[in-house]
Amino acid sequence: MKKLYLVLVALAAFVLFAGCANGNDSNNNNGDYSTAQERAVYVGTQSSGGTQVATITWTFEANGTWSGTSKSSALPASEPATQYIKGNYLGNAAKDGKIKITIKKMFDGTSLNDYNGSNATFETTISGGKFSYAGLELTRQ
Repeated sequence: MKKLYLVLVALAAFVLFAGCANGNDSNNNNGDYSTAQERAVYVGTQSSGGTQVATITWTFEANGTWSGTSKSSALPASEPATQYIKGNYLGNAAKDGKIKITIKKMFDGTSLNDYNGSNATFETTISGGKFSYAGLELTRQ
């Protein structure tokens, strides 16, 4: 369980610091984002020293919400993944194009709490069914 905690803390640090490169956009309109939203699931793996340490899954729902879970490679298959982040988004994550993501809650090592950090809103582009965030490449399933 300690390894899972360390993986989640490291991932949270990635999200906090790497988001700085994406900018902060507090504009609340749809801009050029698709208003059609469909469910989409993206999966990526986080590695340390060439060894996979976690599987990261981001799920975008058709109602405009999304969440991220992390599953440590050190845990048995029966152990559930831990939700570490959630929020809402604009755009259609089921298709290539721009999406705008807002982080509302983040895992603090114990539970999901309101996220009040910088760069809570960022934009990313899905291309070829993939996008990158905080050094992690996620692929549409």
